[in-house]
Amino acid sequence: MKTEENKSKEQEKMSHRFQRMGTSMGMCFGISIGLAFGNLLFEHGALGMCFGLPIGMLLGMVAGSAKDRKVNEQLAEKGYNIYSAPV
Repeated sequence: MKTEENKSKEQEKMSHRFQRMGTSMGMCFGISIGLAFGNLLFEHGALGMCFGLPIGMLLGMVAGSAKDRKVNEQLAEKGYNIYSAPV
């Protein structure tokens, strides 16, 4: 059975960087594509933006989490550590 300390060390090793980056990039692309299709389909860009934003975020999260999963498998296999850059 894993203790609380071991769980926190395993959580420290996991990467979530690409999911966060994918979400933010998906927001940018979702808004722009939503505005374009909103003007084309609904004749209101704001309505398309409302649909484009969550769709873009979802696609970005899916793509980022797939990349994070691959990185986390490599971390578990080779035992590397992830350190955040100093701010």
